[in-house]
Amino acid sequence: MTDGVIIGDGAMGTMLQSVGMPPDLAPEKWNLDRPDVVRSIHGRYVEAGAQIIGTNTFGGNRIKLRDTLHEEVWQMNYAGARLARDVAGDHVLVAGSMGPTGGLLAPWGDLAFADVMVAYQEQAEALAAGGVDVLLIETMMDMQEARAAFLGAAKTRLPIGVQLTFQETGRTLMGTPAQVAAGVFHELGATWVGTNCGTGPLAMVDIVTNMQLMAGNISAFPNAGLPTIKDGHEVYPMEPEKFAAYASELAKAGAILIGGCCGTTPHHISLLRSSLKDQPFTGSLPDMLRETVSSSSHTPCSTWVVGEEPSGQGDSAIFLASRTALFPIERGGDSYHFVNASSLRDLPLGSAWEVTEEDSSVVPVALLNIPKDFDAQEIAAAVTELQMVPAPVVFASDTVSSLQIALEHYCGRAGVLVPEDGREQDYVELARTLGALAVYA
Repeated sequence: MTDGVIIGDGAMGTMLQSVGMPPDLAPEKWNLDRPDVVRSIHGRYVEAGAQIIGTNTFGGNRIKLRDTLHEEVWQMNYAGARLARDVAGDHVLVAGSMGPTGGLLAPWGDLAFADVMVAYQEQAEALAAGGVDVLLIETMMDMQEARAAFLGAAKTRLPIGVQLTFQETGRTLMGTPAQVAAGVFHELGATWVGTNCGTGPLAMVDIVTNMQLMAGNISAFPNAGLPTIKDGHEVYPMEPEKFAAYASELAKAGAILIGGCCGTTPHHISLLRSSLKDQPFTGSLPDMLRETVSSSSHTPCSTWVVGEEPSGQGDSAIFLASRTALFPIERGGDSYHFVNASSLRDLPLGSAWEVTEEDSSVVPVALLNIPKDFDAQEIAAAVTELQMVPAPVVFASDTVSSLQIALEHYCGRAGVLVPEDGREQDYVELARTLGALAVYA
């Protein structure tokens, strides 16, 4: 993406609270009611040296704002994009901020994947109409929710960055490791993948290092340390000088976009920029973004011919992944074998997933056929349950439409069994679009 480090902005929510916004008010409302305040904060970050600023739309999806009229939700997002765009001008990029819904997706909660995807599509379209350069899905603790946001946002055809929040264990709250998240979203076509919130800068170094094993463009937006309670208020204690010194370690770990999250201020960003003065990005950001998107759109689909040496964008692209585990396909595929003739109708597969001590080096791959008589709802429900299984999956289907539903709902990176009957290109293109691995068996 770039040879230098791009500087992002810092916190918006804690900045708004510091100037009097009530803690129980949706910050997005101030895009309409107090645009002068929001515009001023954007301006201070640009003056501090931020090269990308995020819109004040973090909670601007209609599920999070369920007590707000849909038309007003759209207006909040559009206004948030316009405020940032007006301040940014032509030389600073505007990222349309898209955060969590505040609910849980199935099977853990009652939110349907398709409904969440539509809610994020609506938000993304409002942000696009307002003039953002890129959409930023951030602070995600559930990879499946991040996937729903990505697929919804992709309808706009804008570049998309994805940032998840990891605990100090290196996993999200829902158990997804950094490497899995980076690999899944890199293959989906994210412009960058990274992490924000949750920890201070030093705790992010290992996360960035692990993510870089699976994706080239990594971002990091740490908090100003871990929060403490002072006089009944949440306070982020890390001073700008220490934040900047520690954050520079993220650049050494490979992050190419660095900013701040909760508790950071324009002063934090100003000193961060100074600490990275020897690694500046000095080119045209809009040109860089266009070139990055253009190159990623022409990336071929990675393939695995079972029993032969893998081929694709380097060996790192040849992998399957569940929600919680990564399965790199070794040369020749000797460590994997297919559990054949299974169907989504047969779930759960039970003993088919079990590995005995005698064959502990062999990983079973479930080849799951999608029944012809399953409708969209049945496919979605069955595939959603696969989140419970930490094992690799390859889908087989007689129709591309059924396969698309399965791939959209699968939380990880699945394989696609490619038929050799003249329909090969349709299946390979679907696999490329939805970040799956094309499999020939």
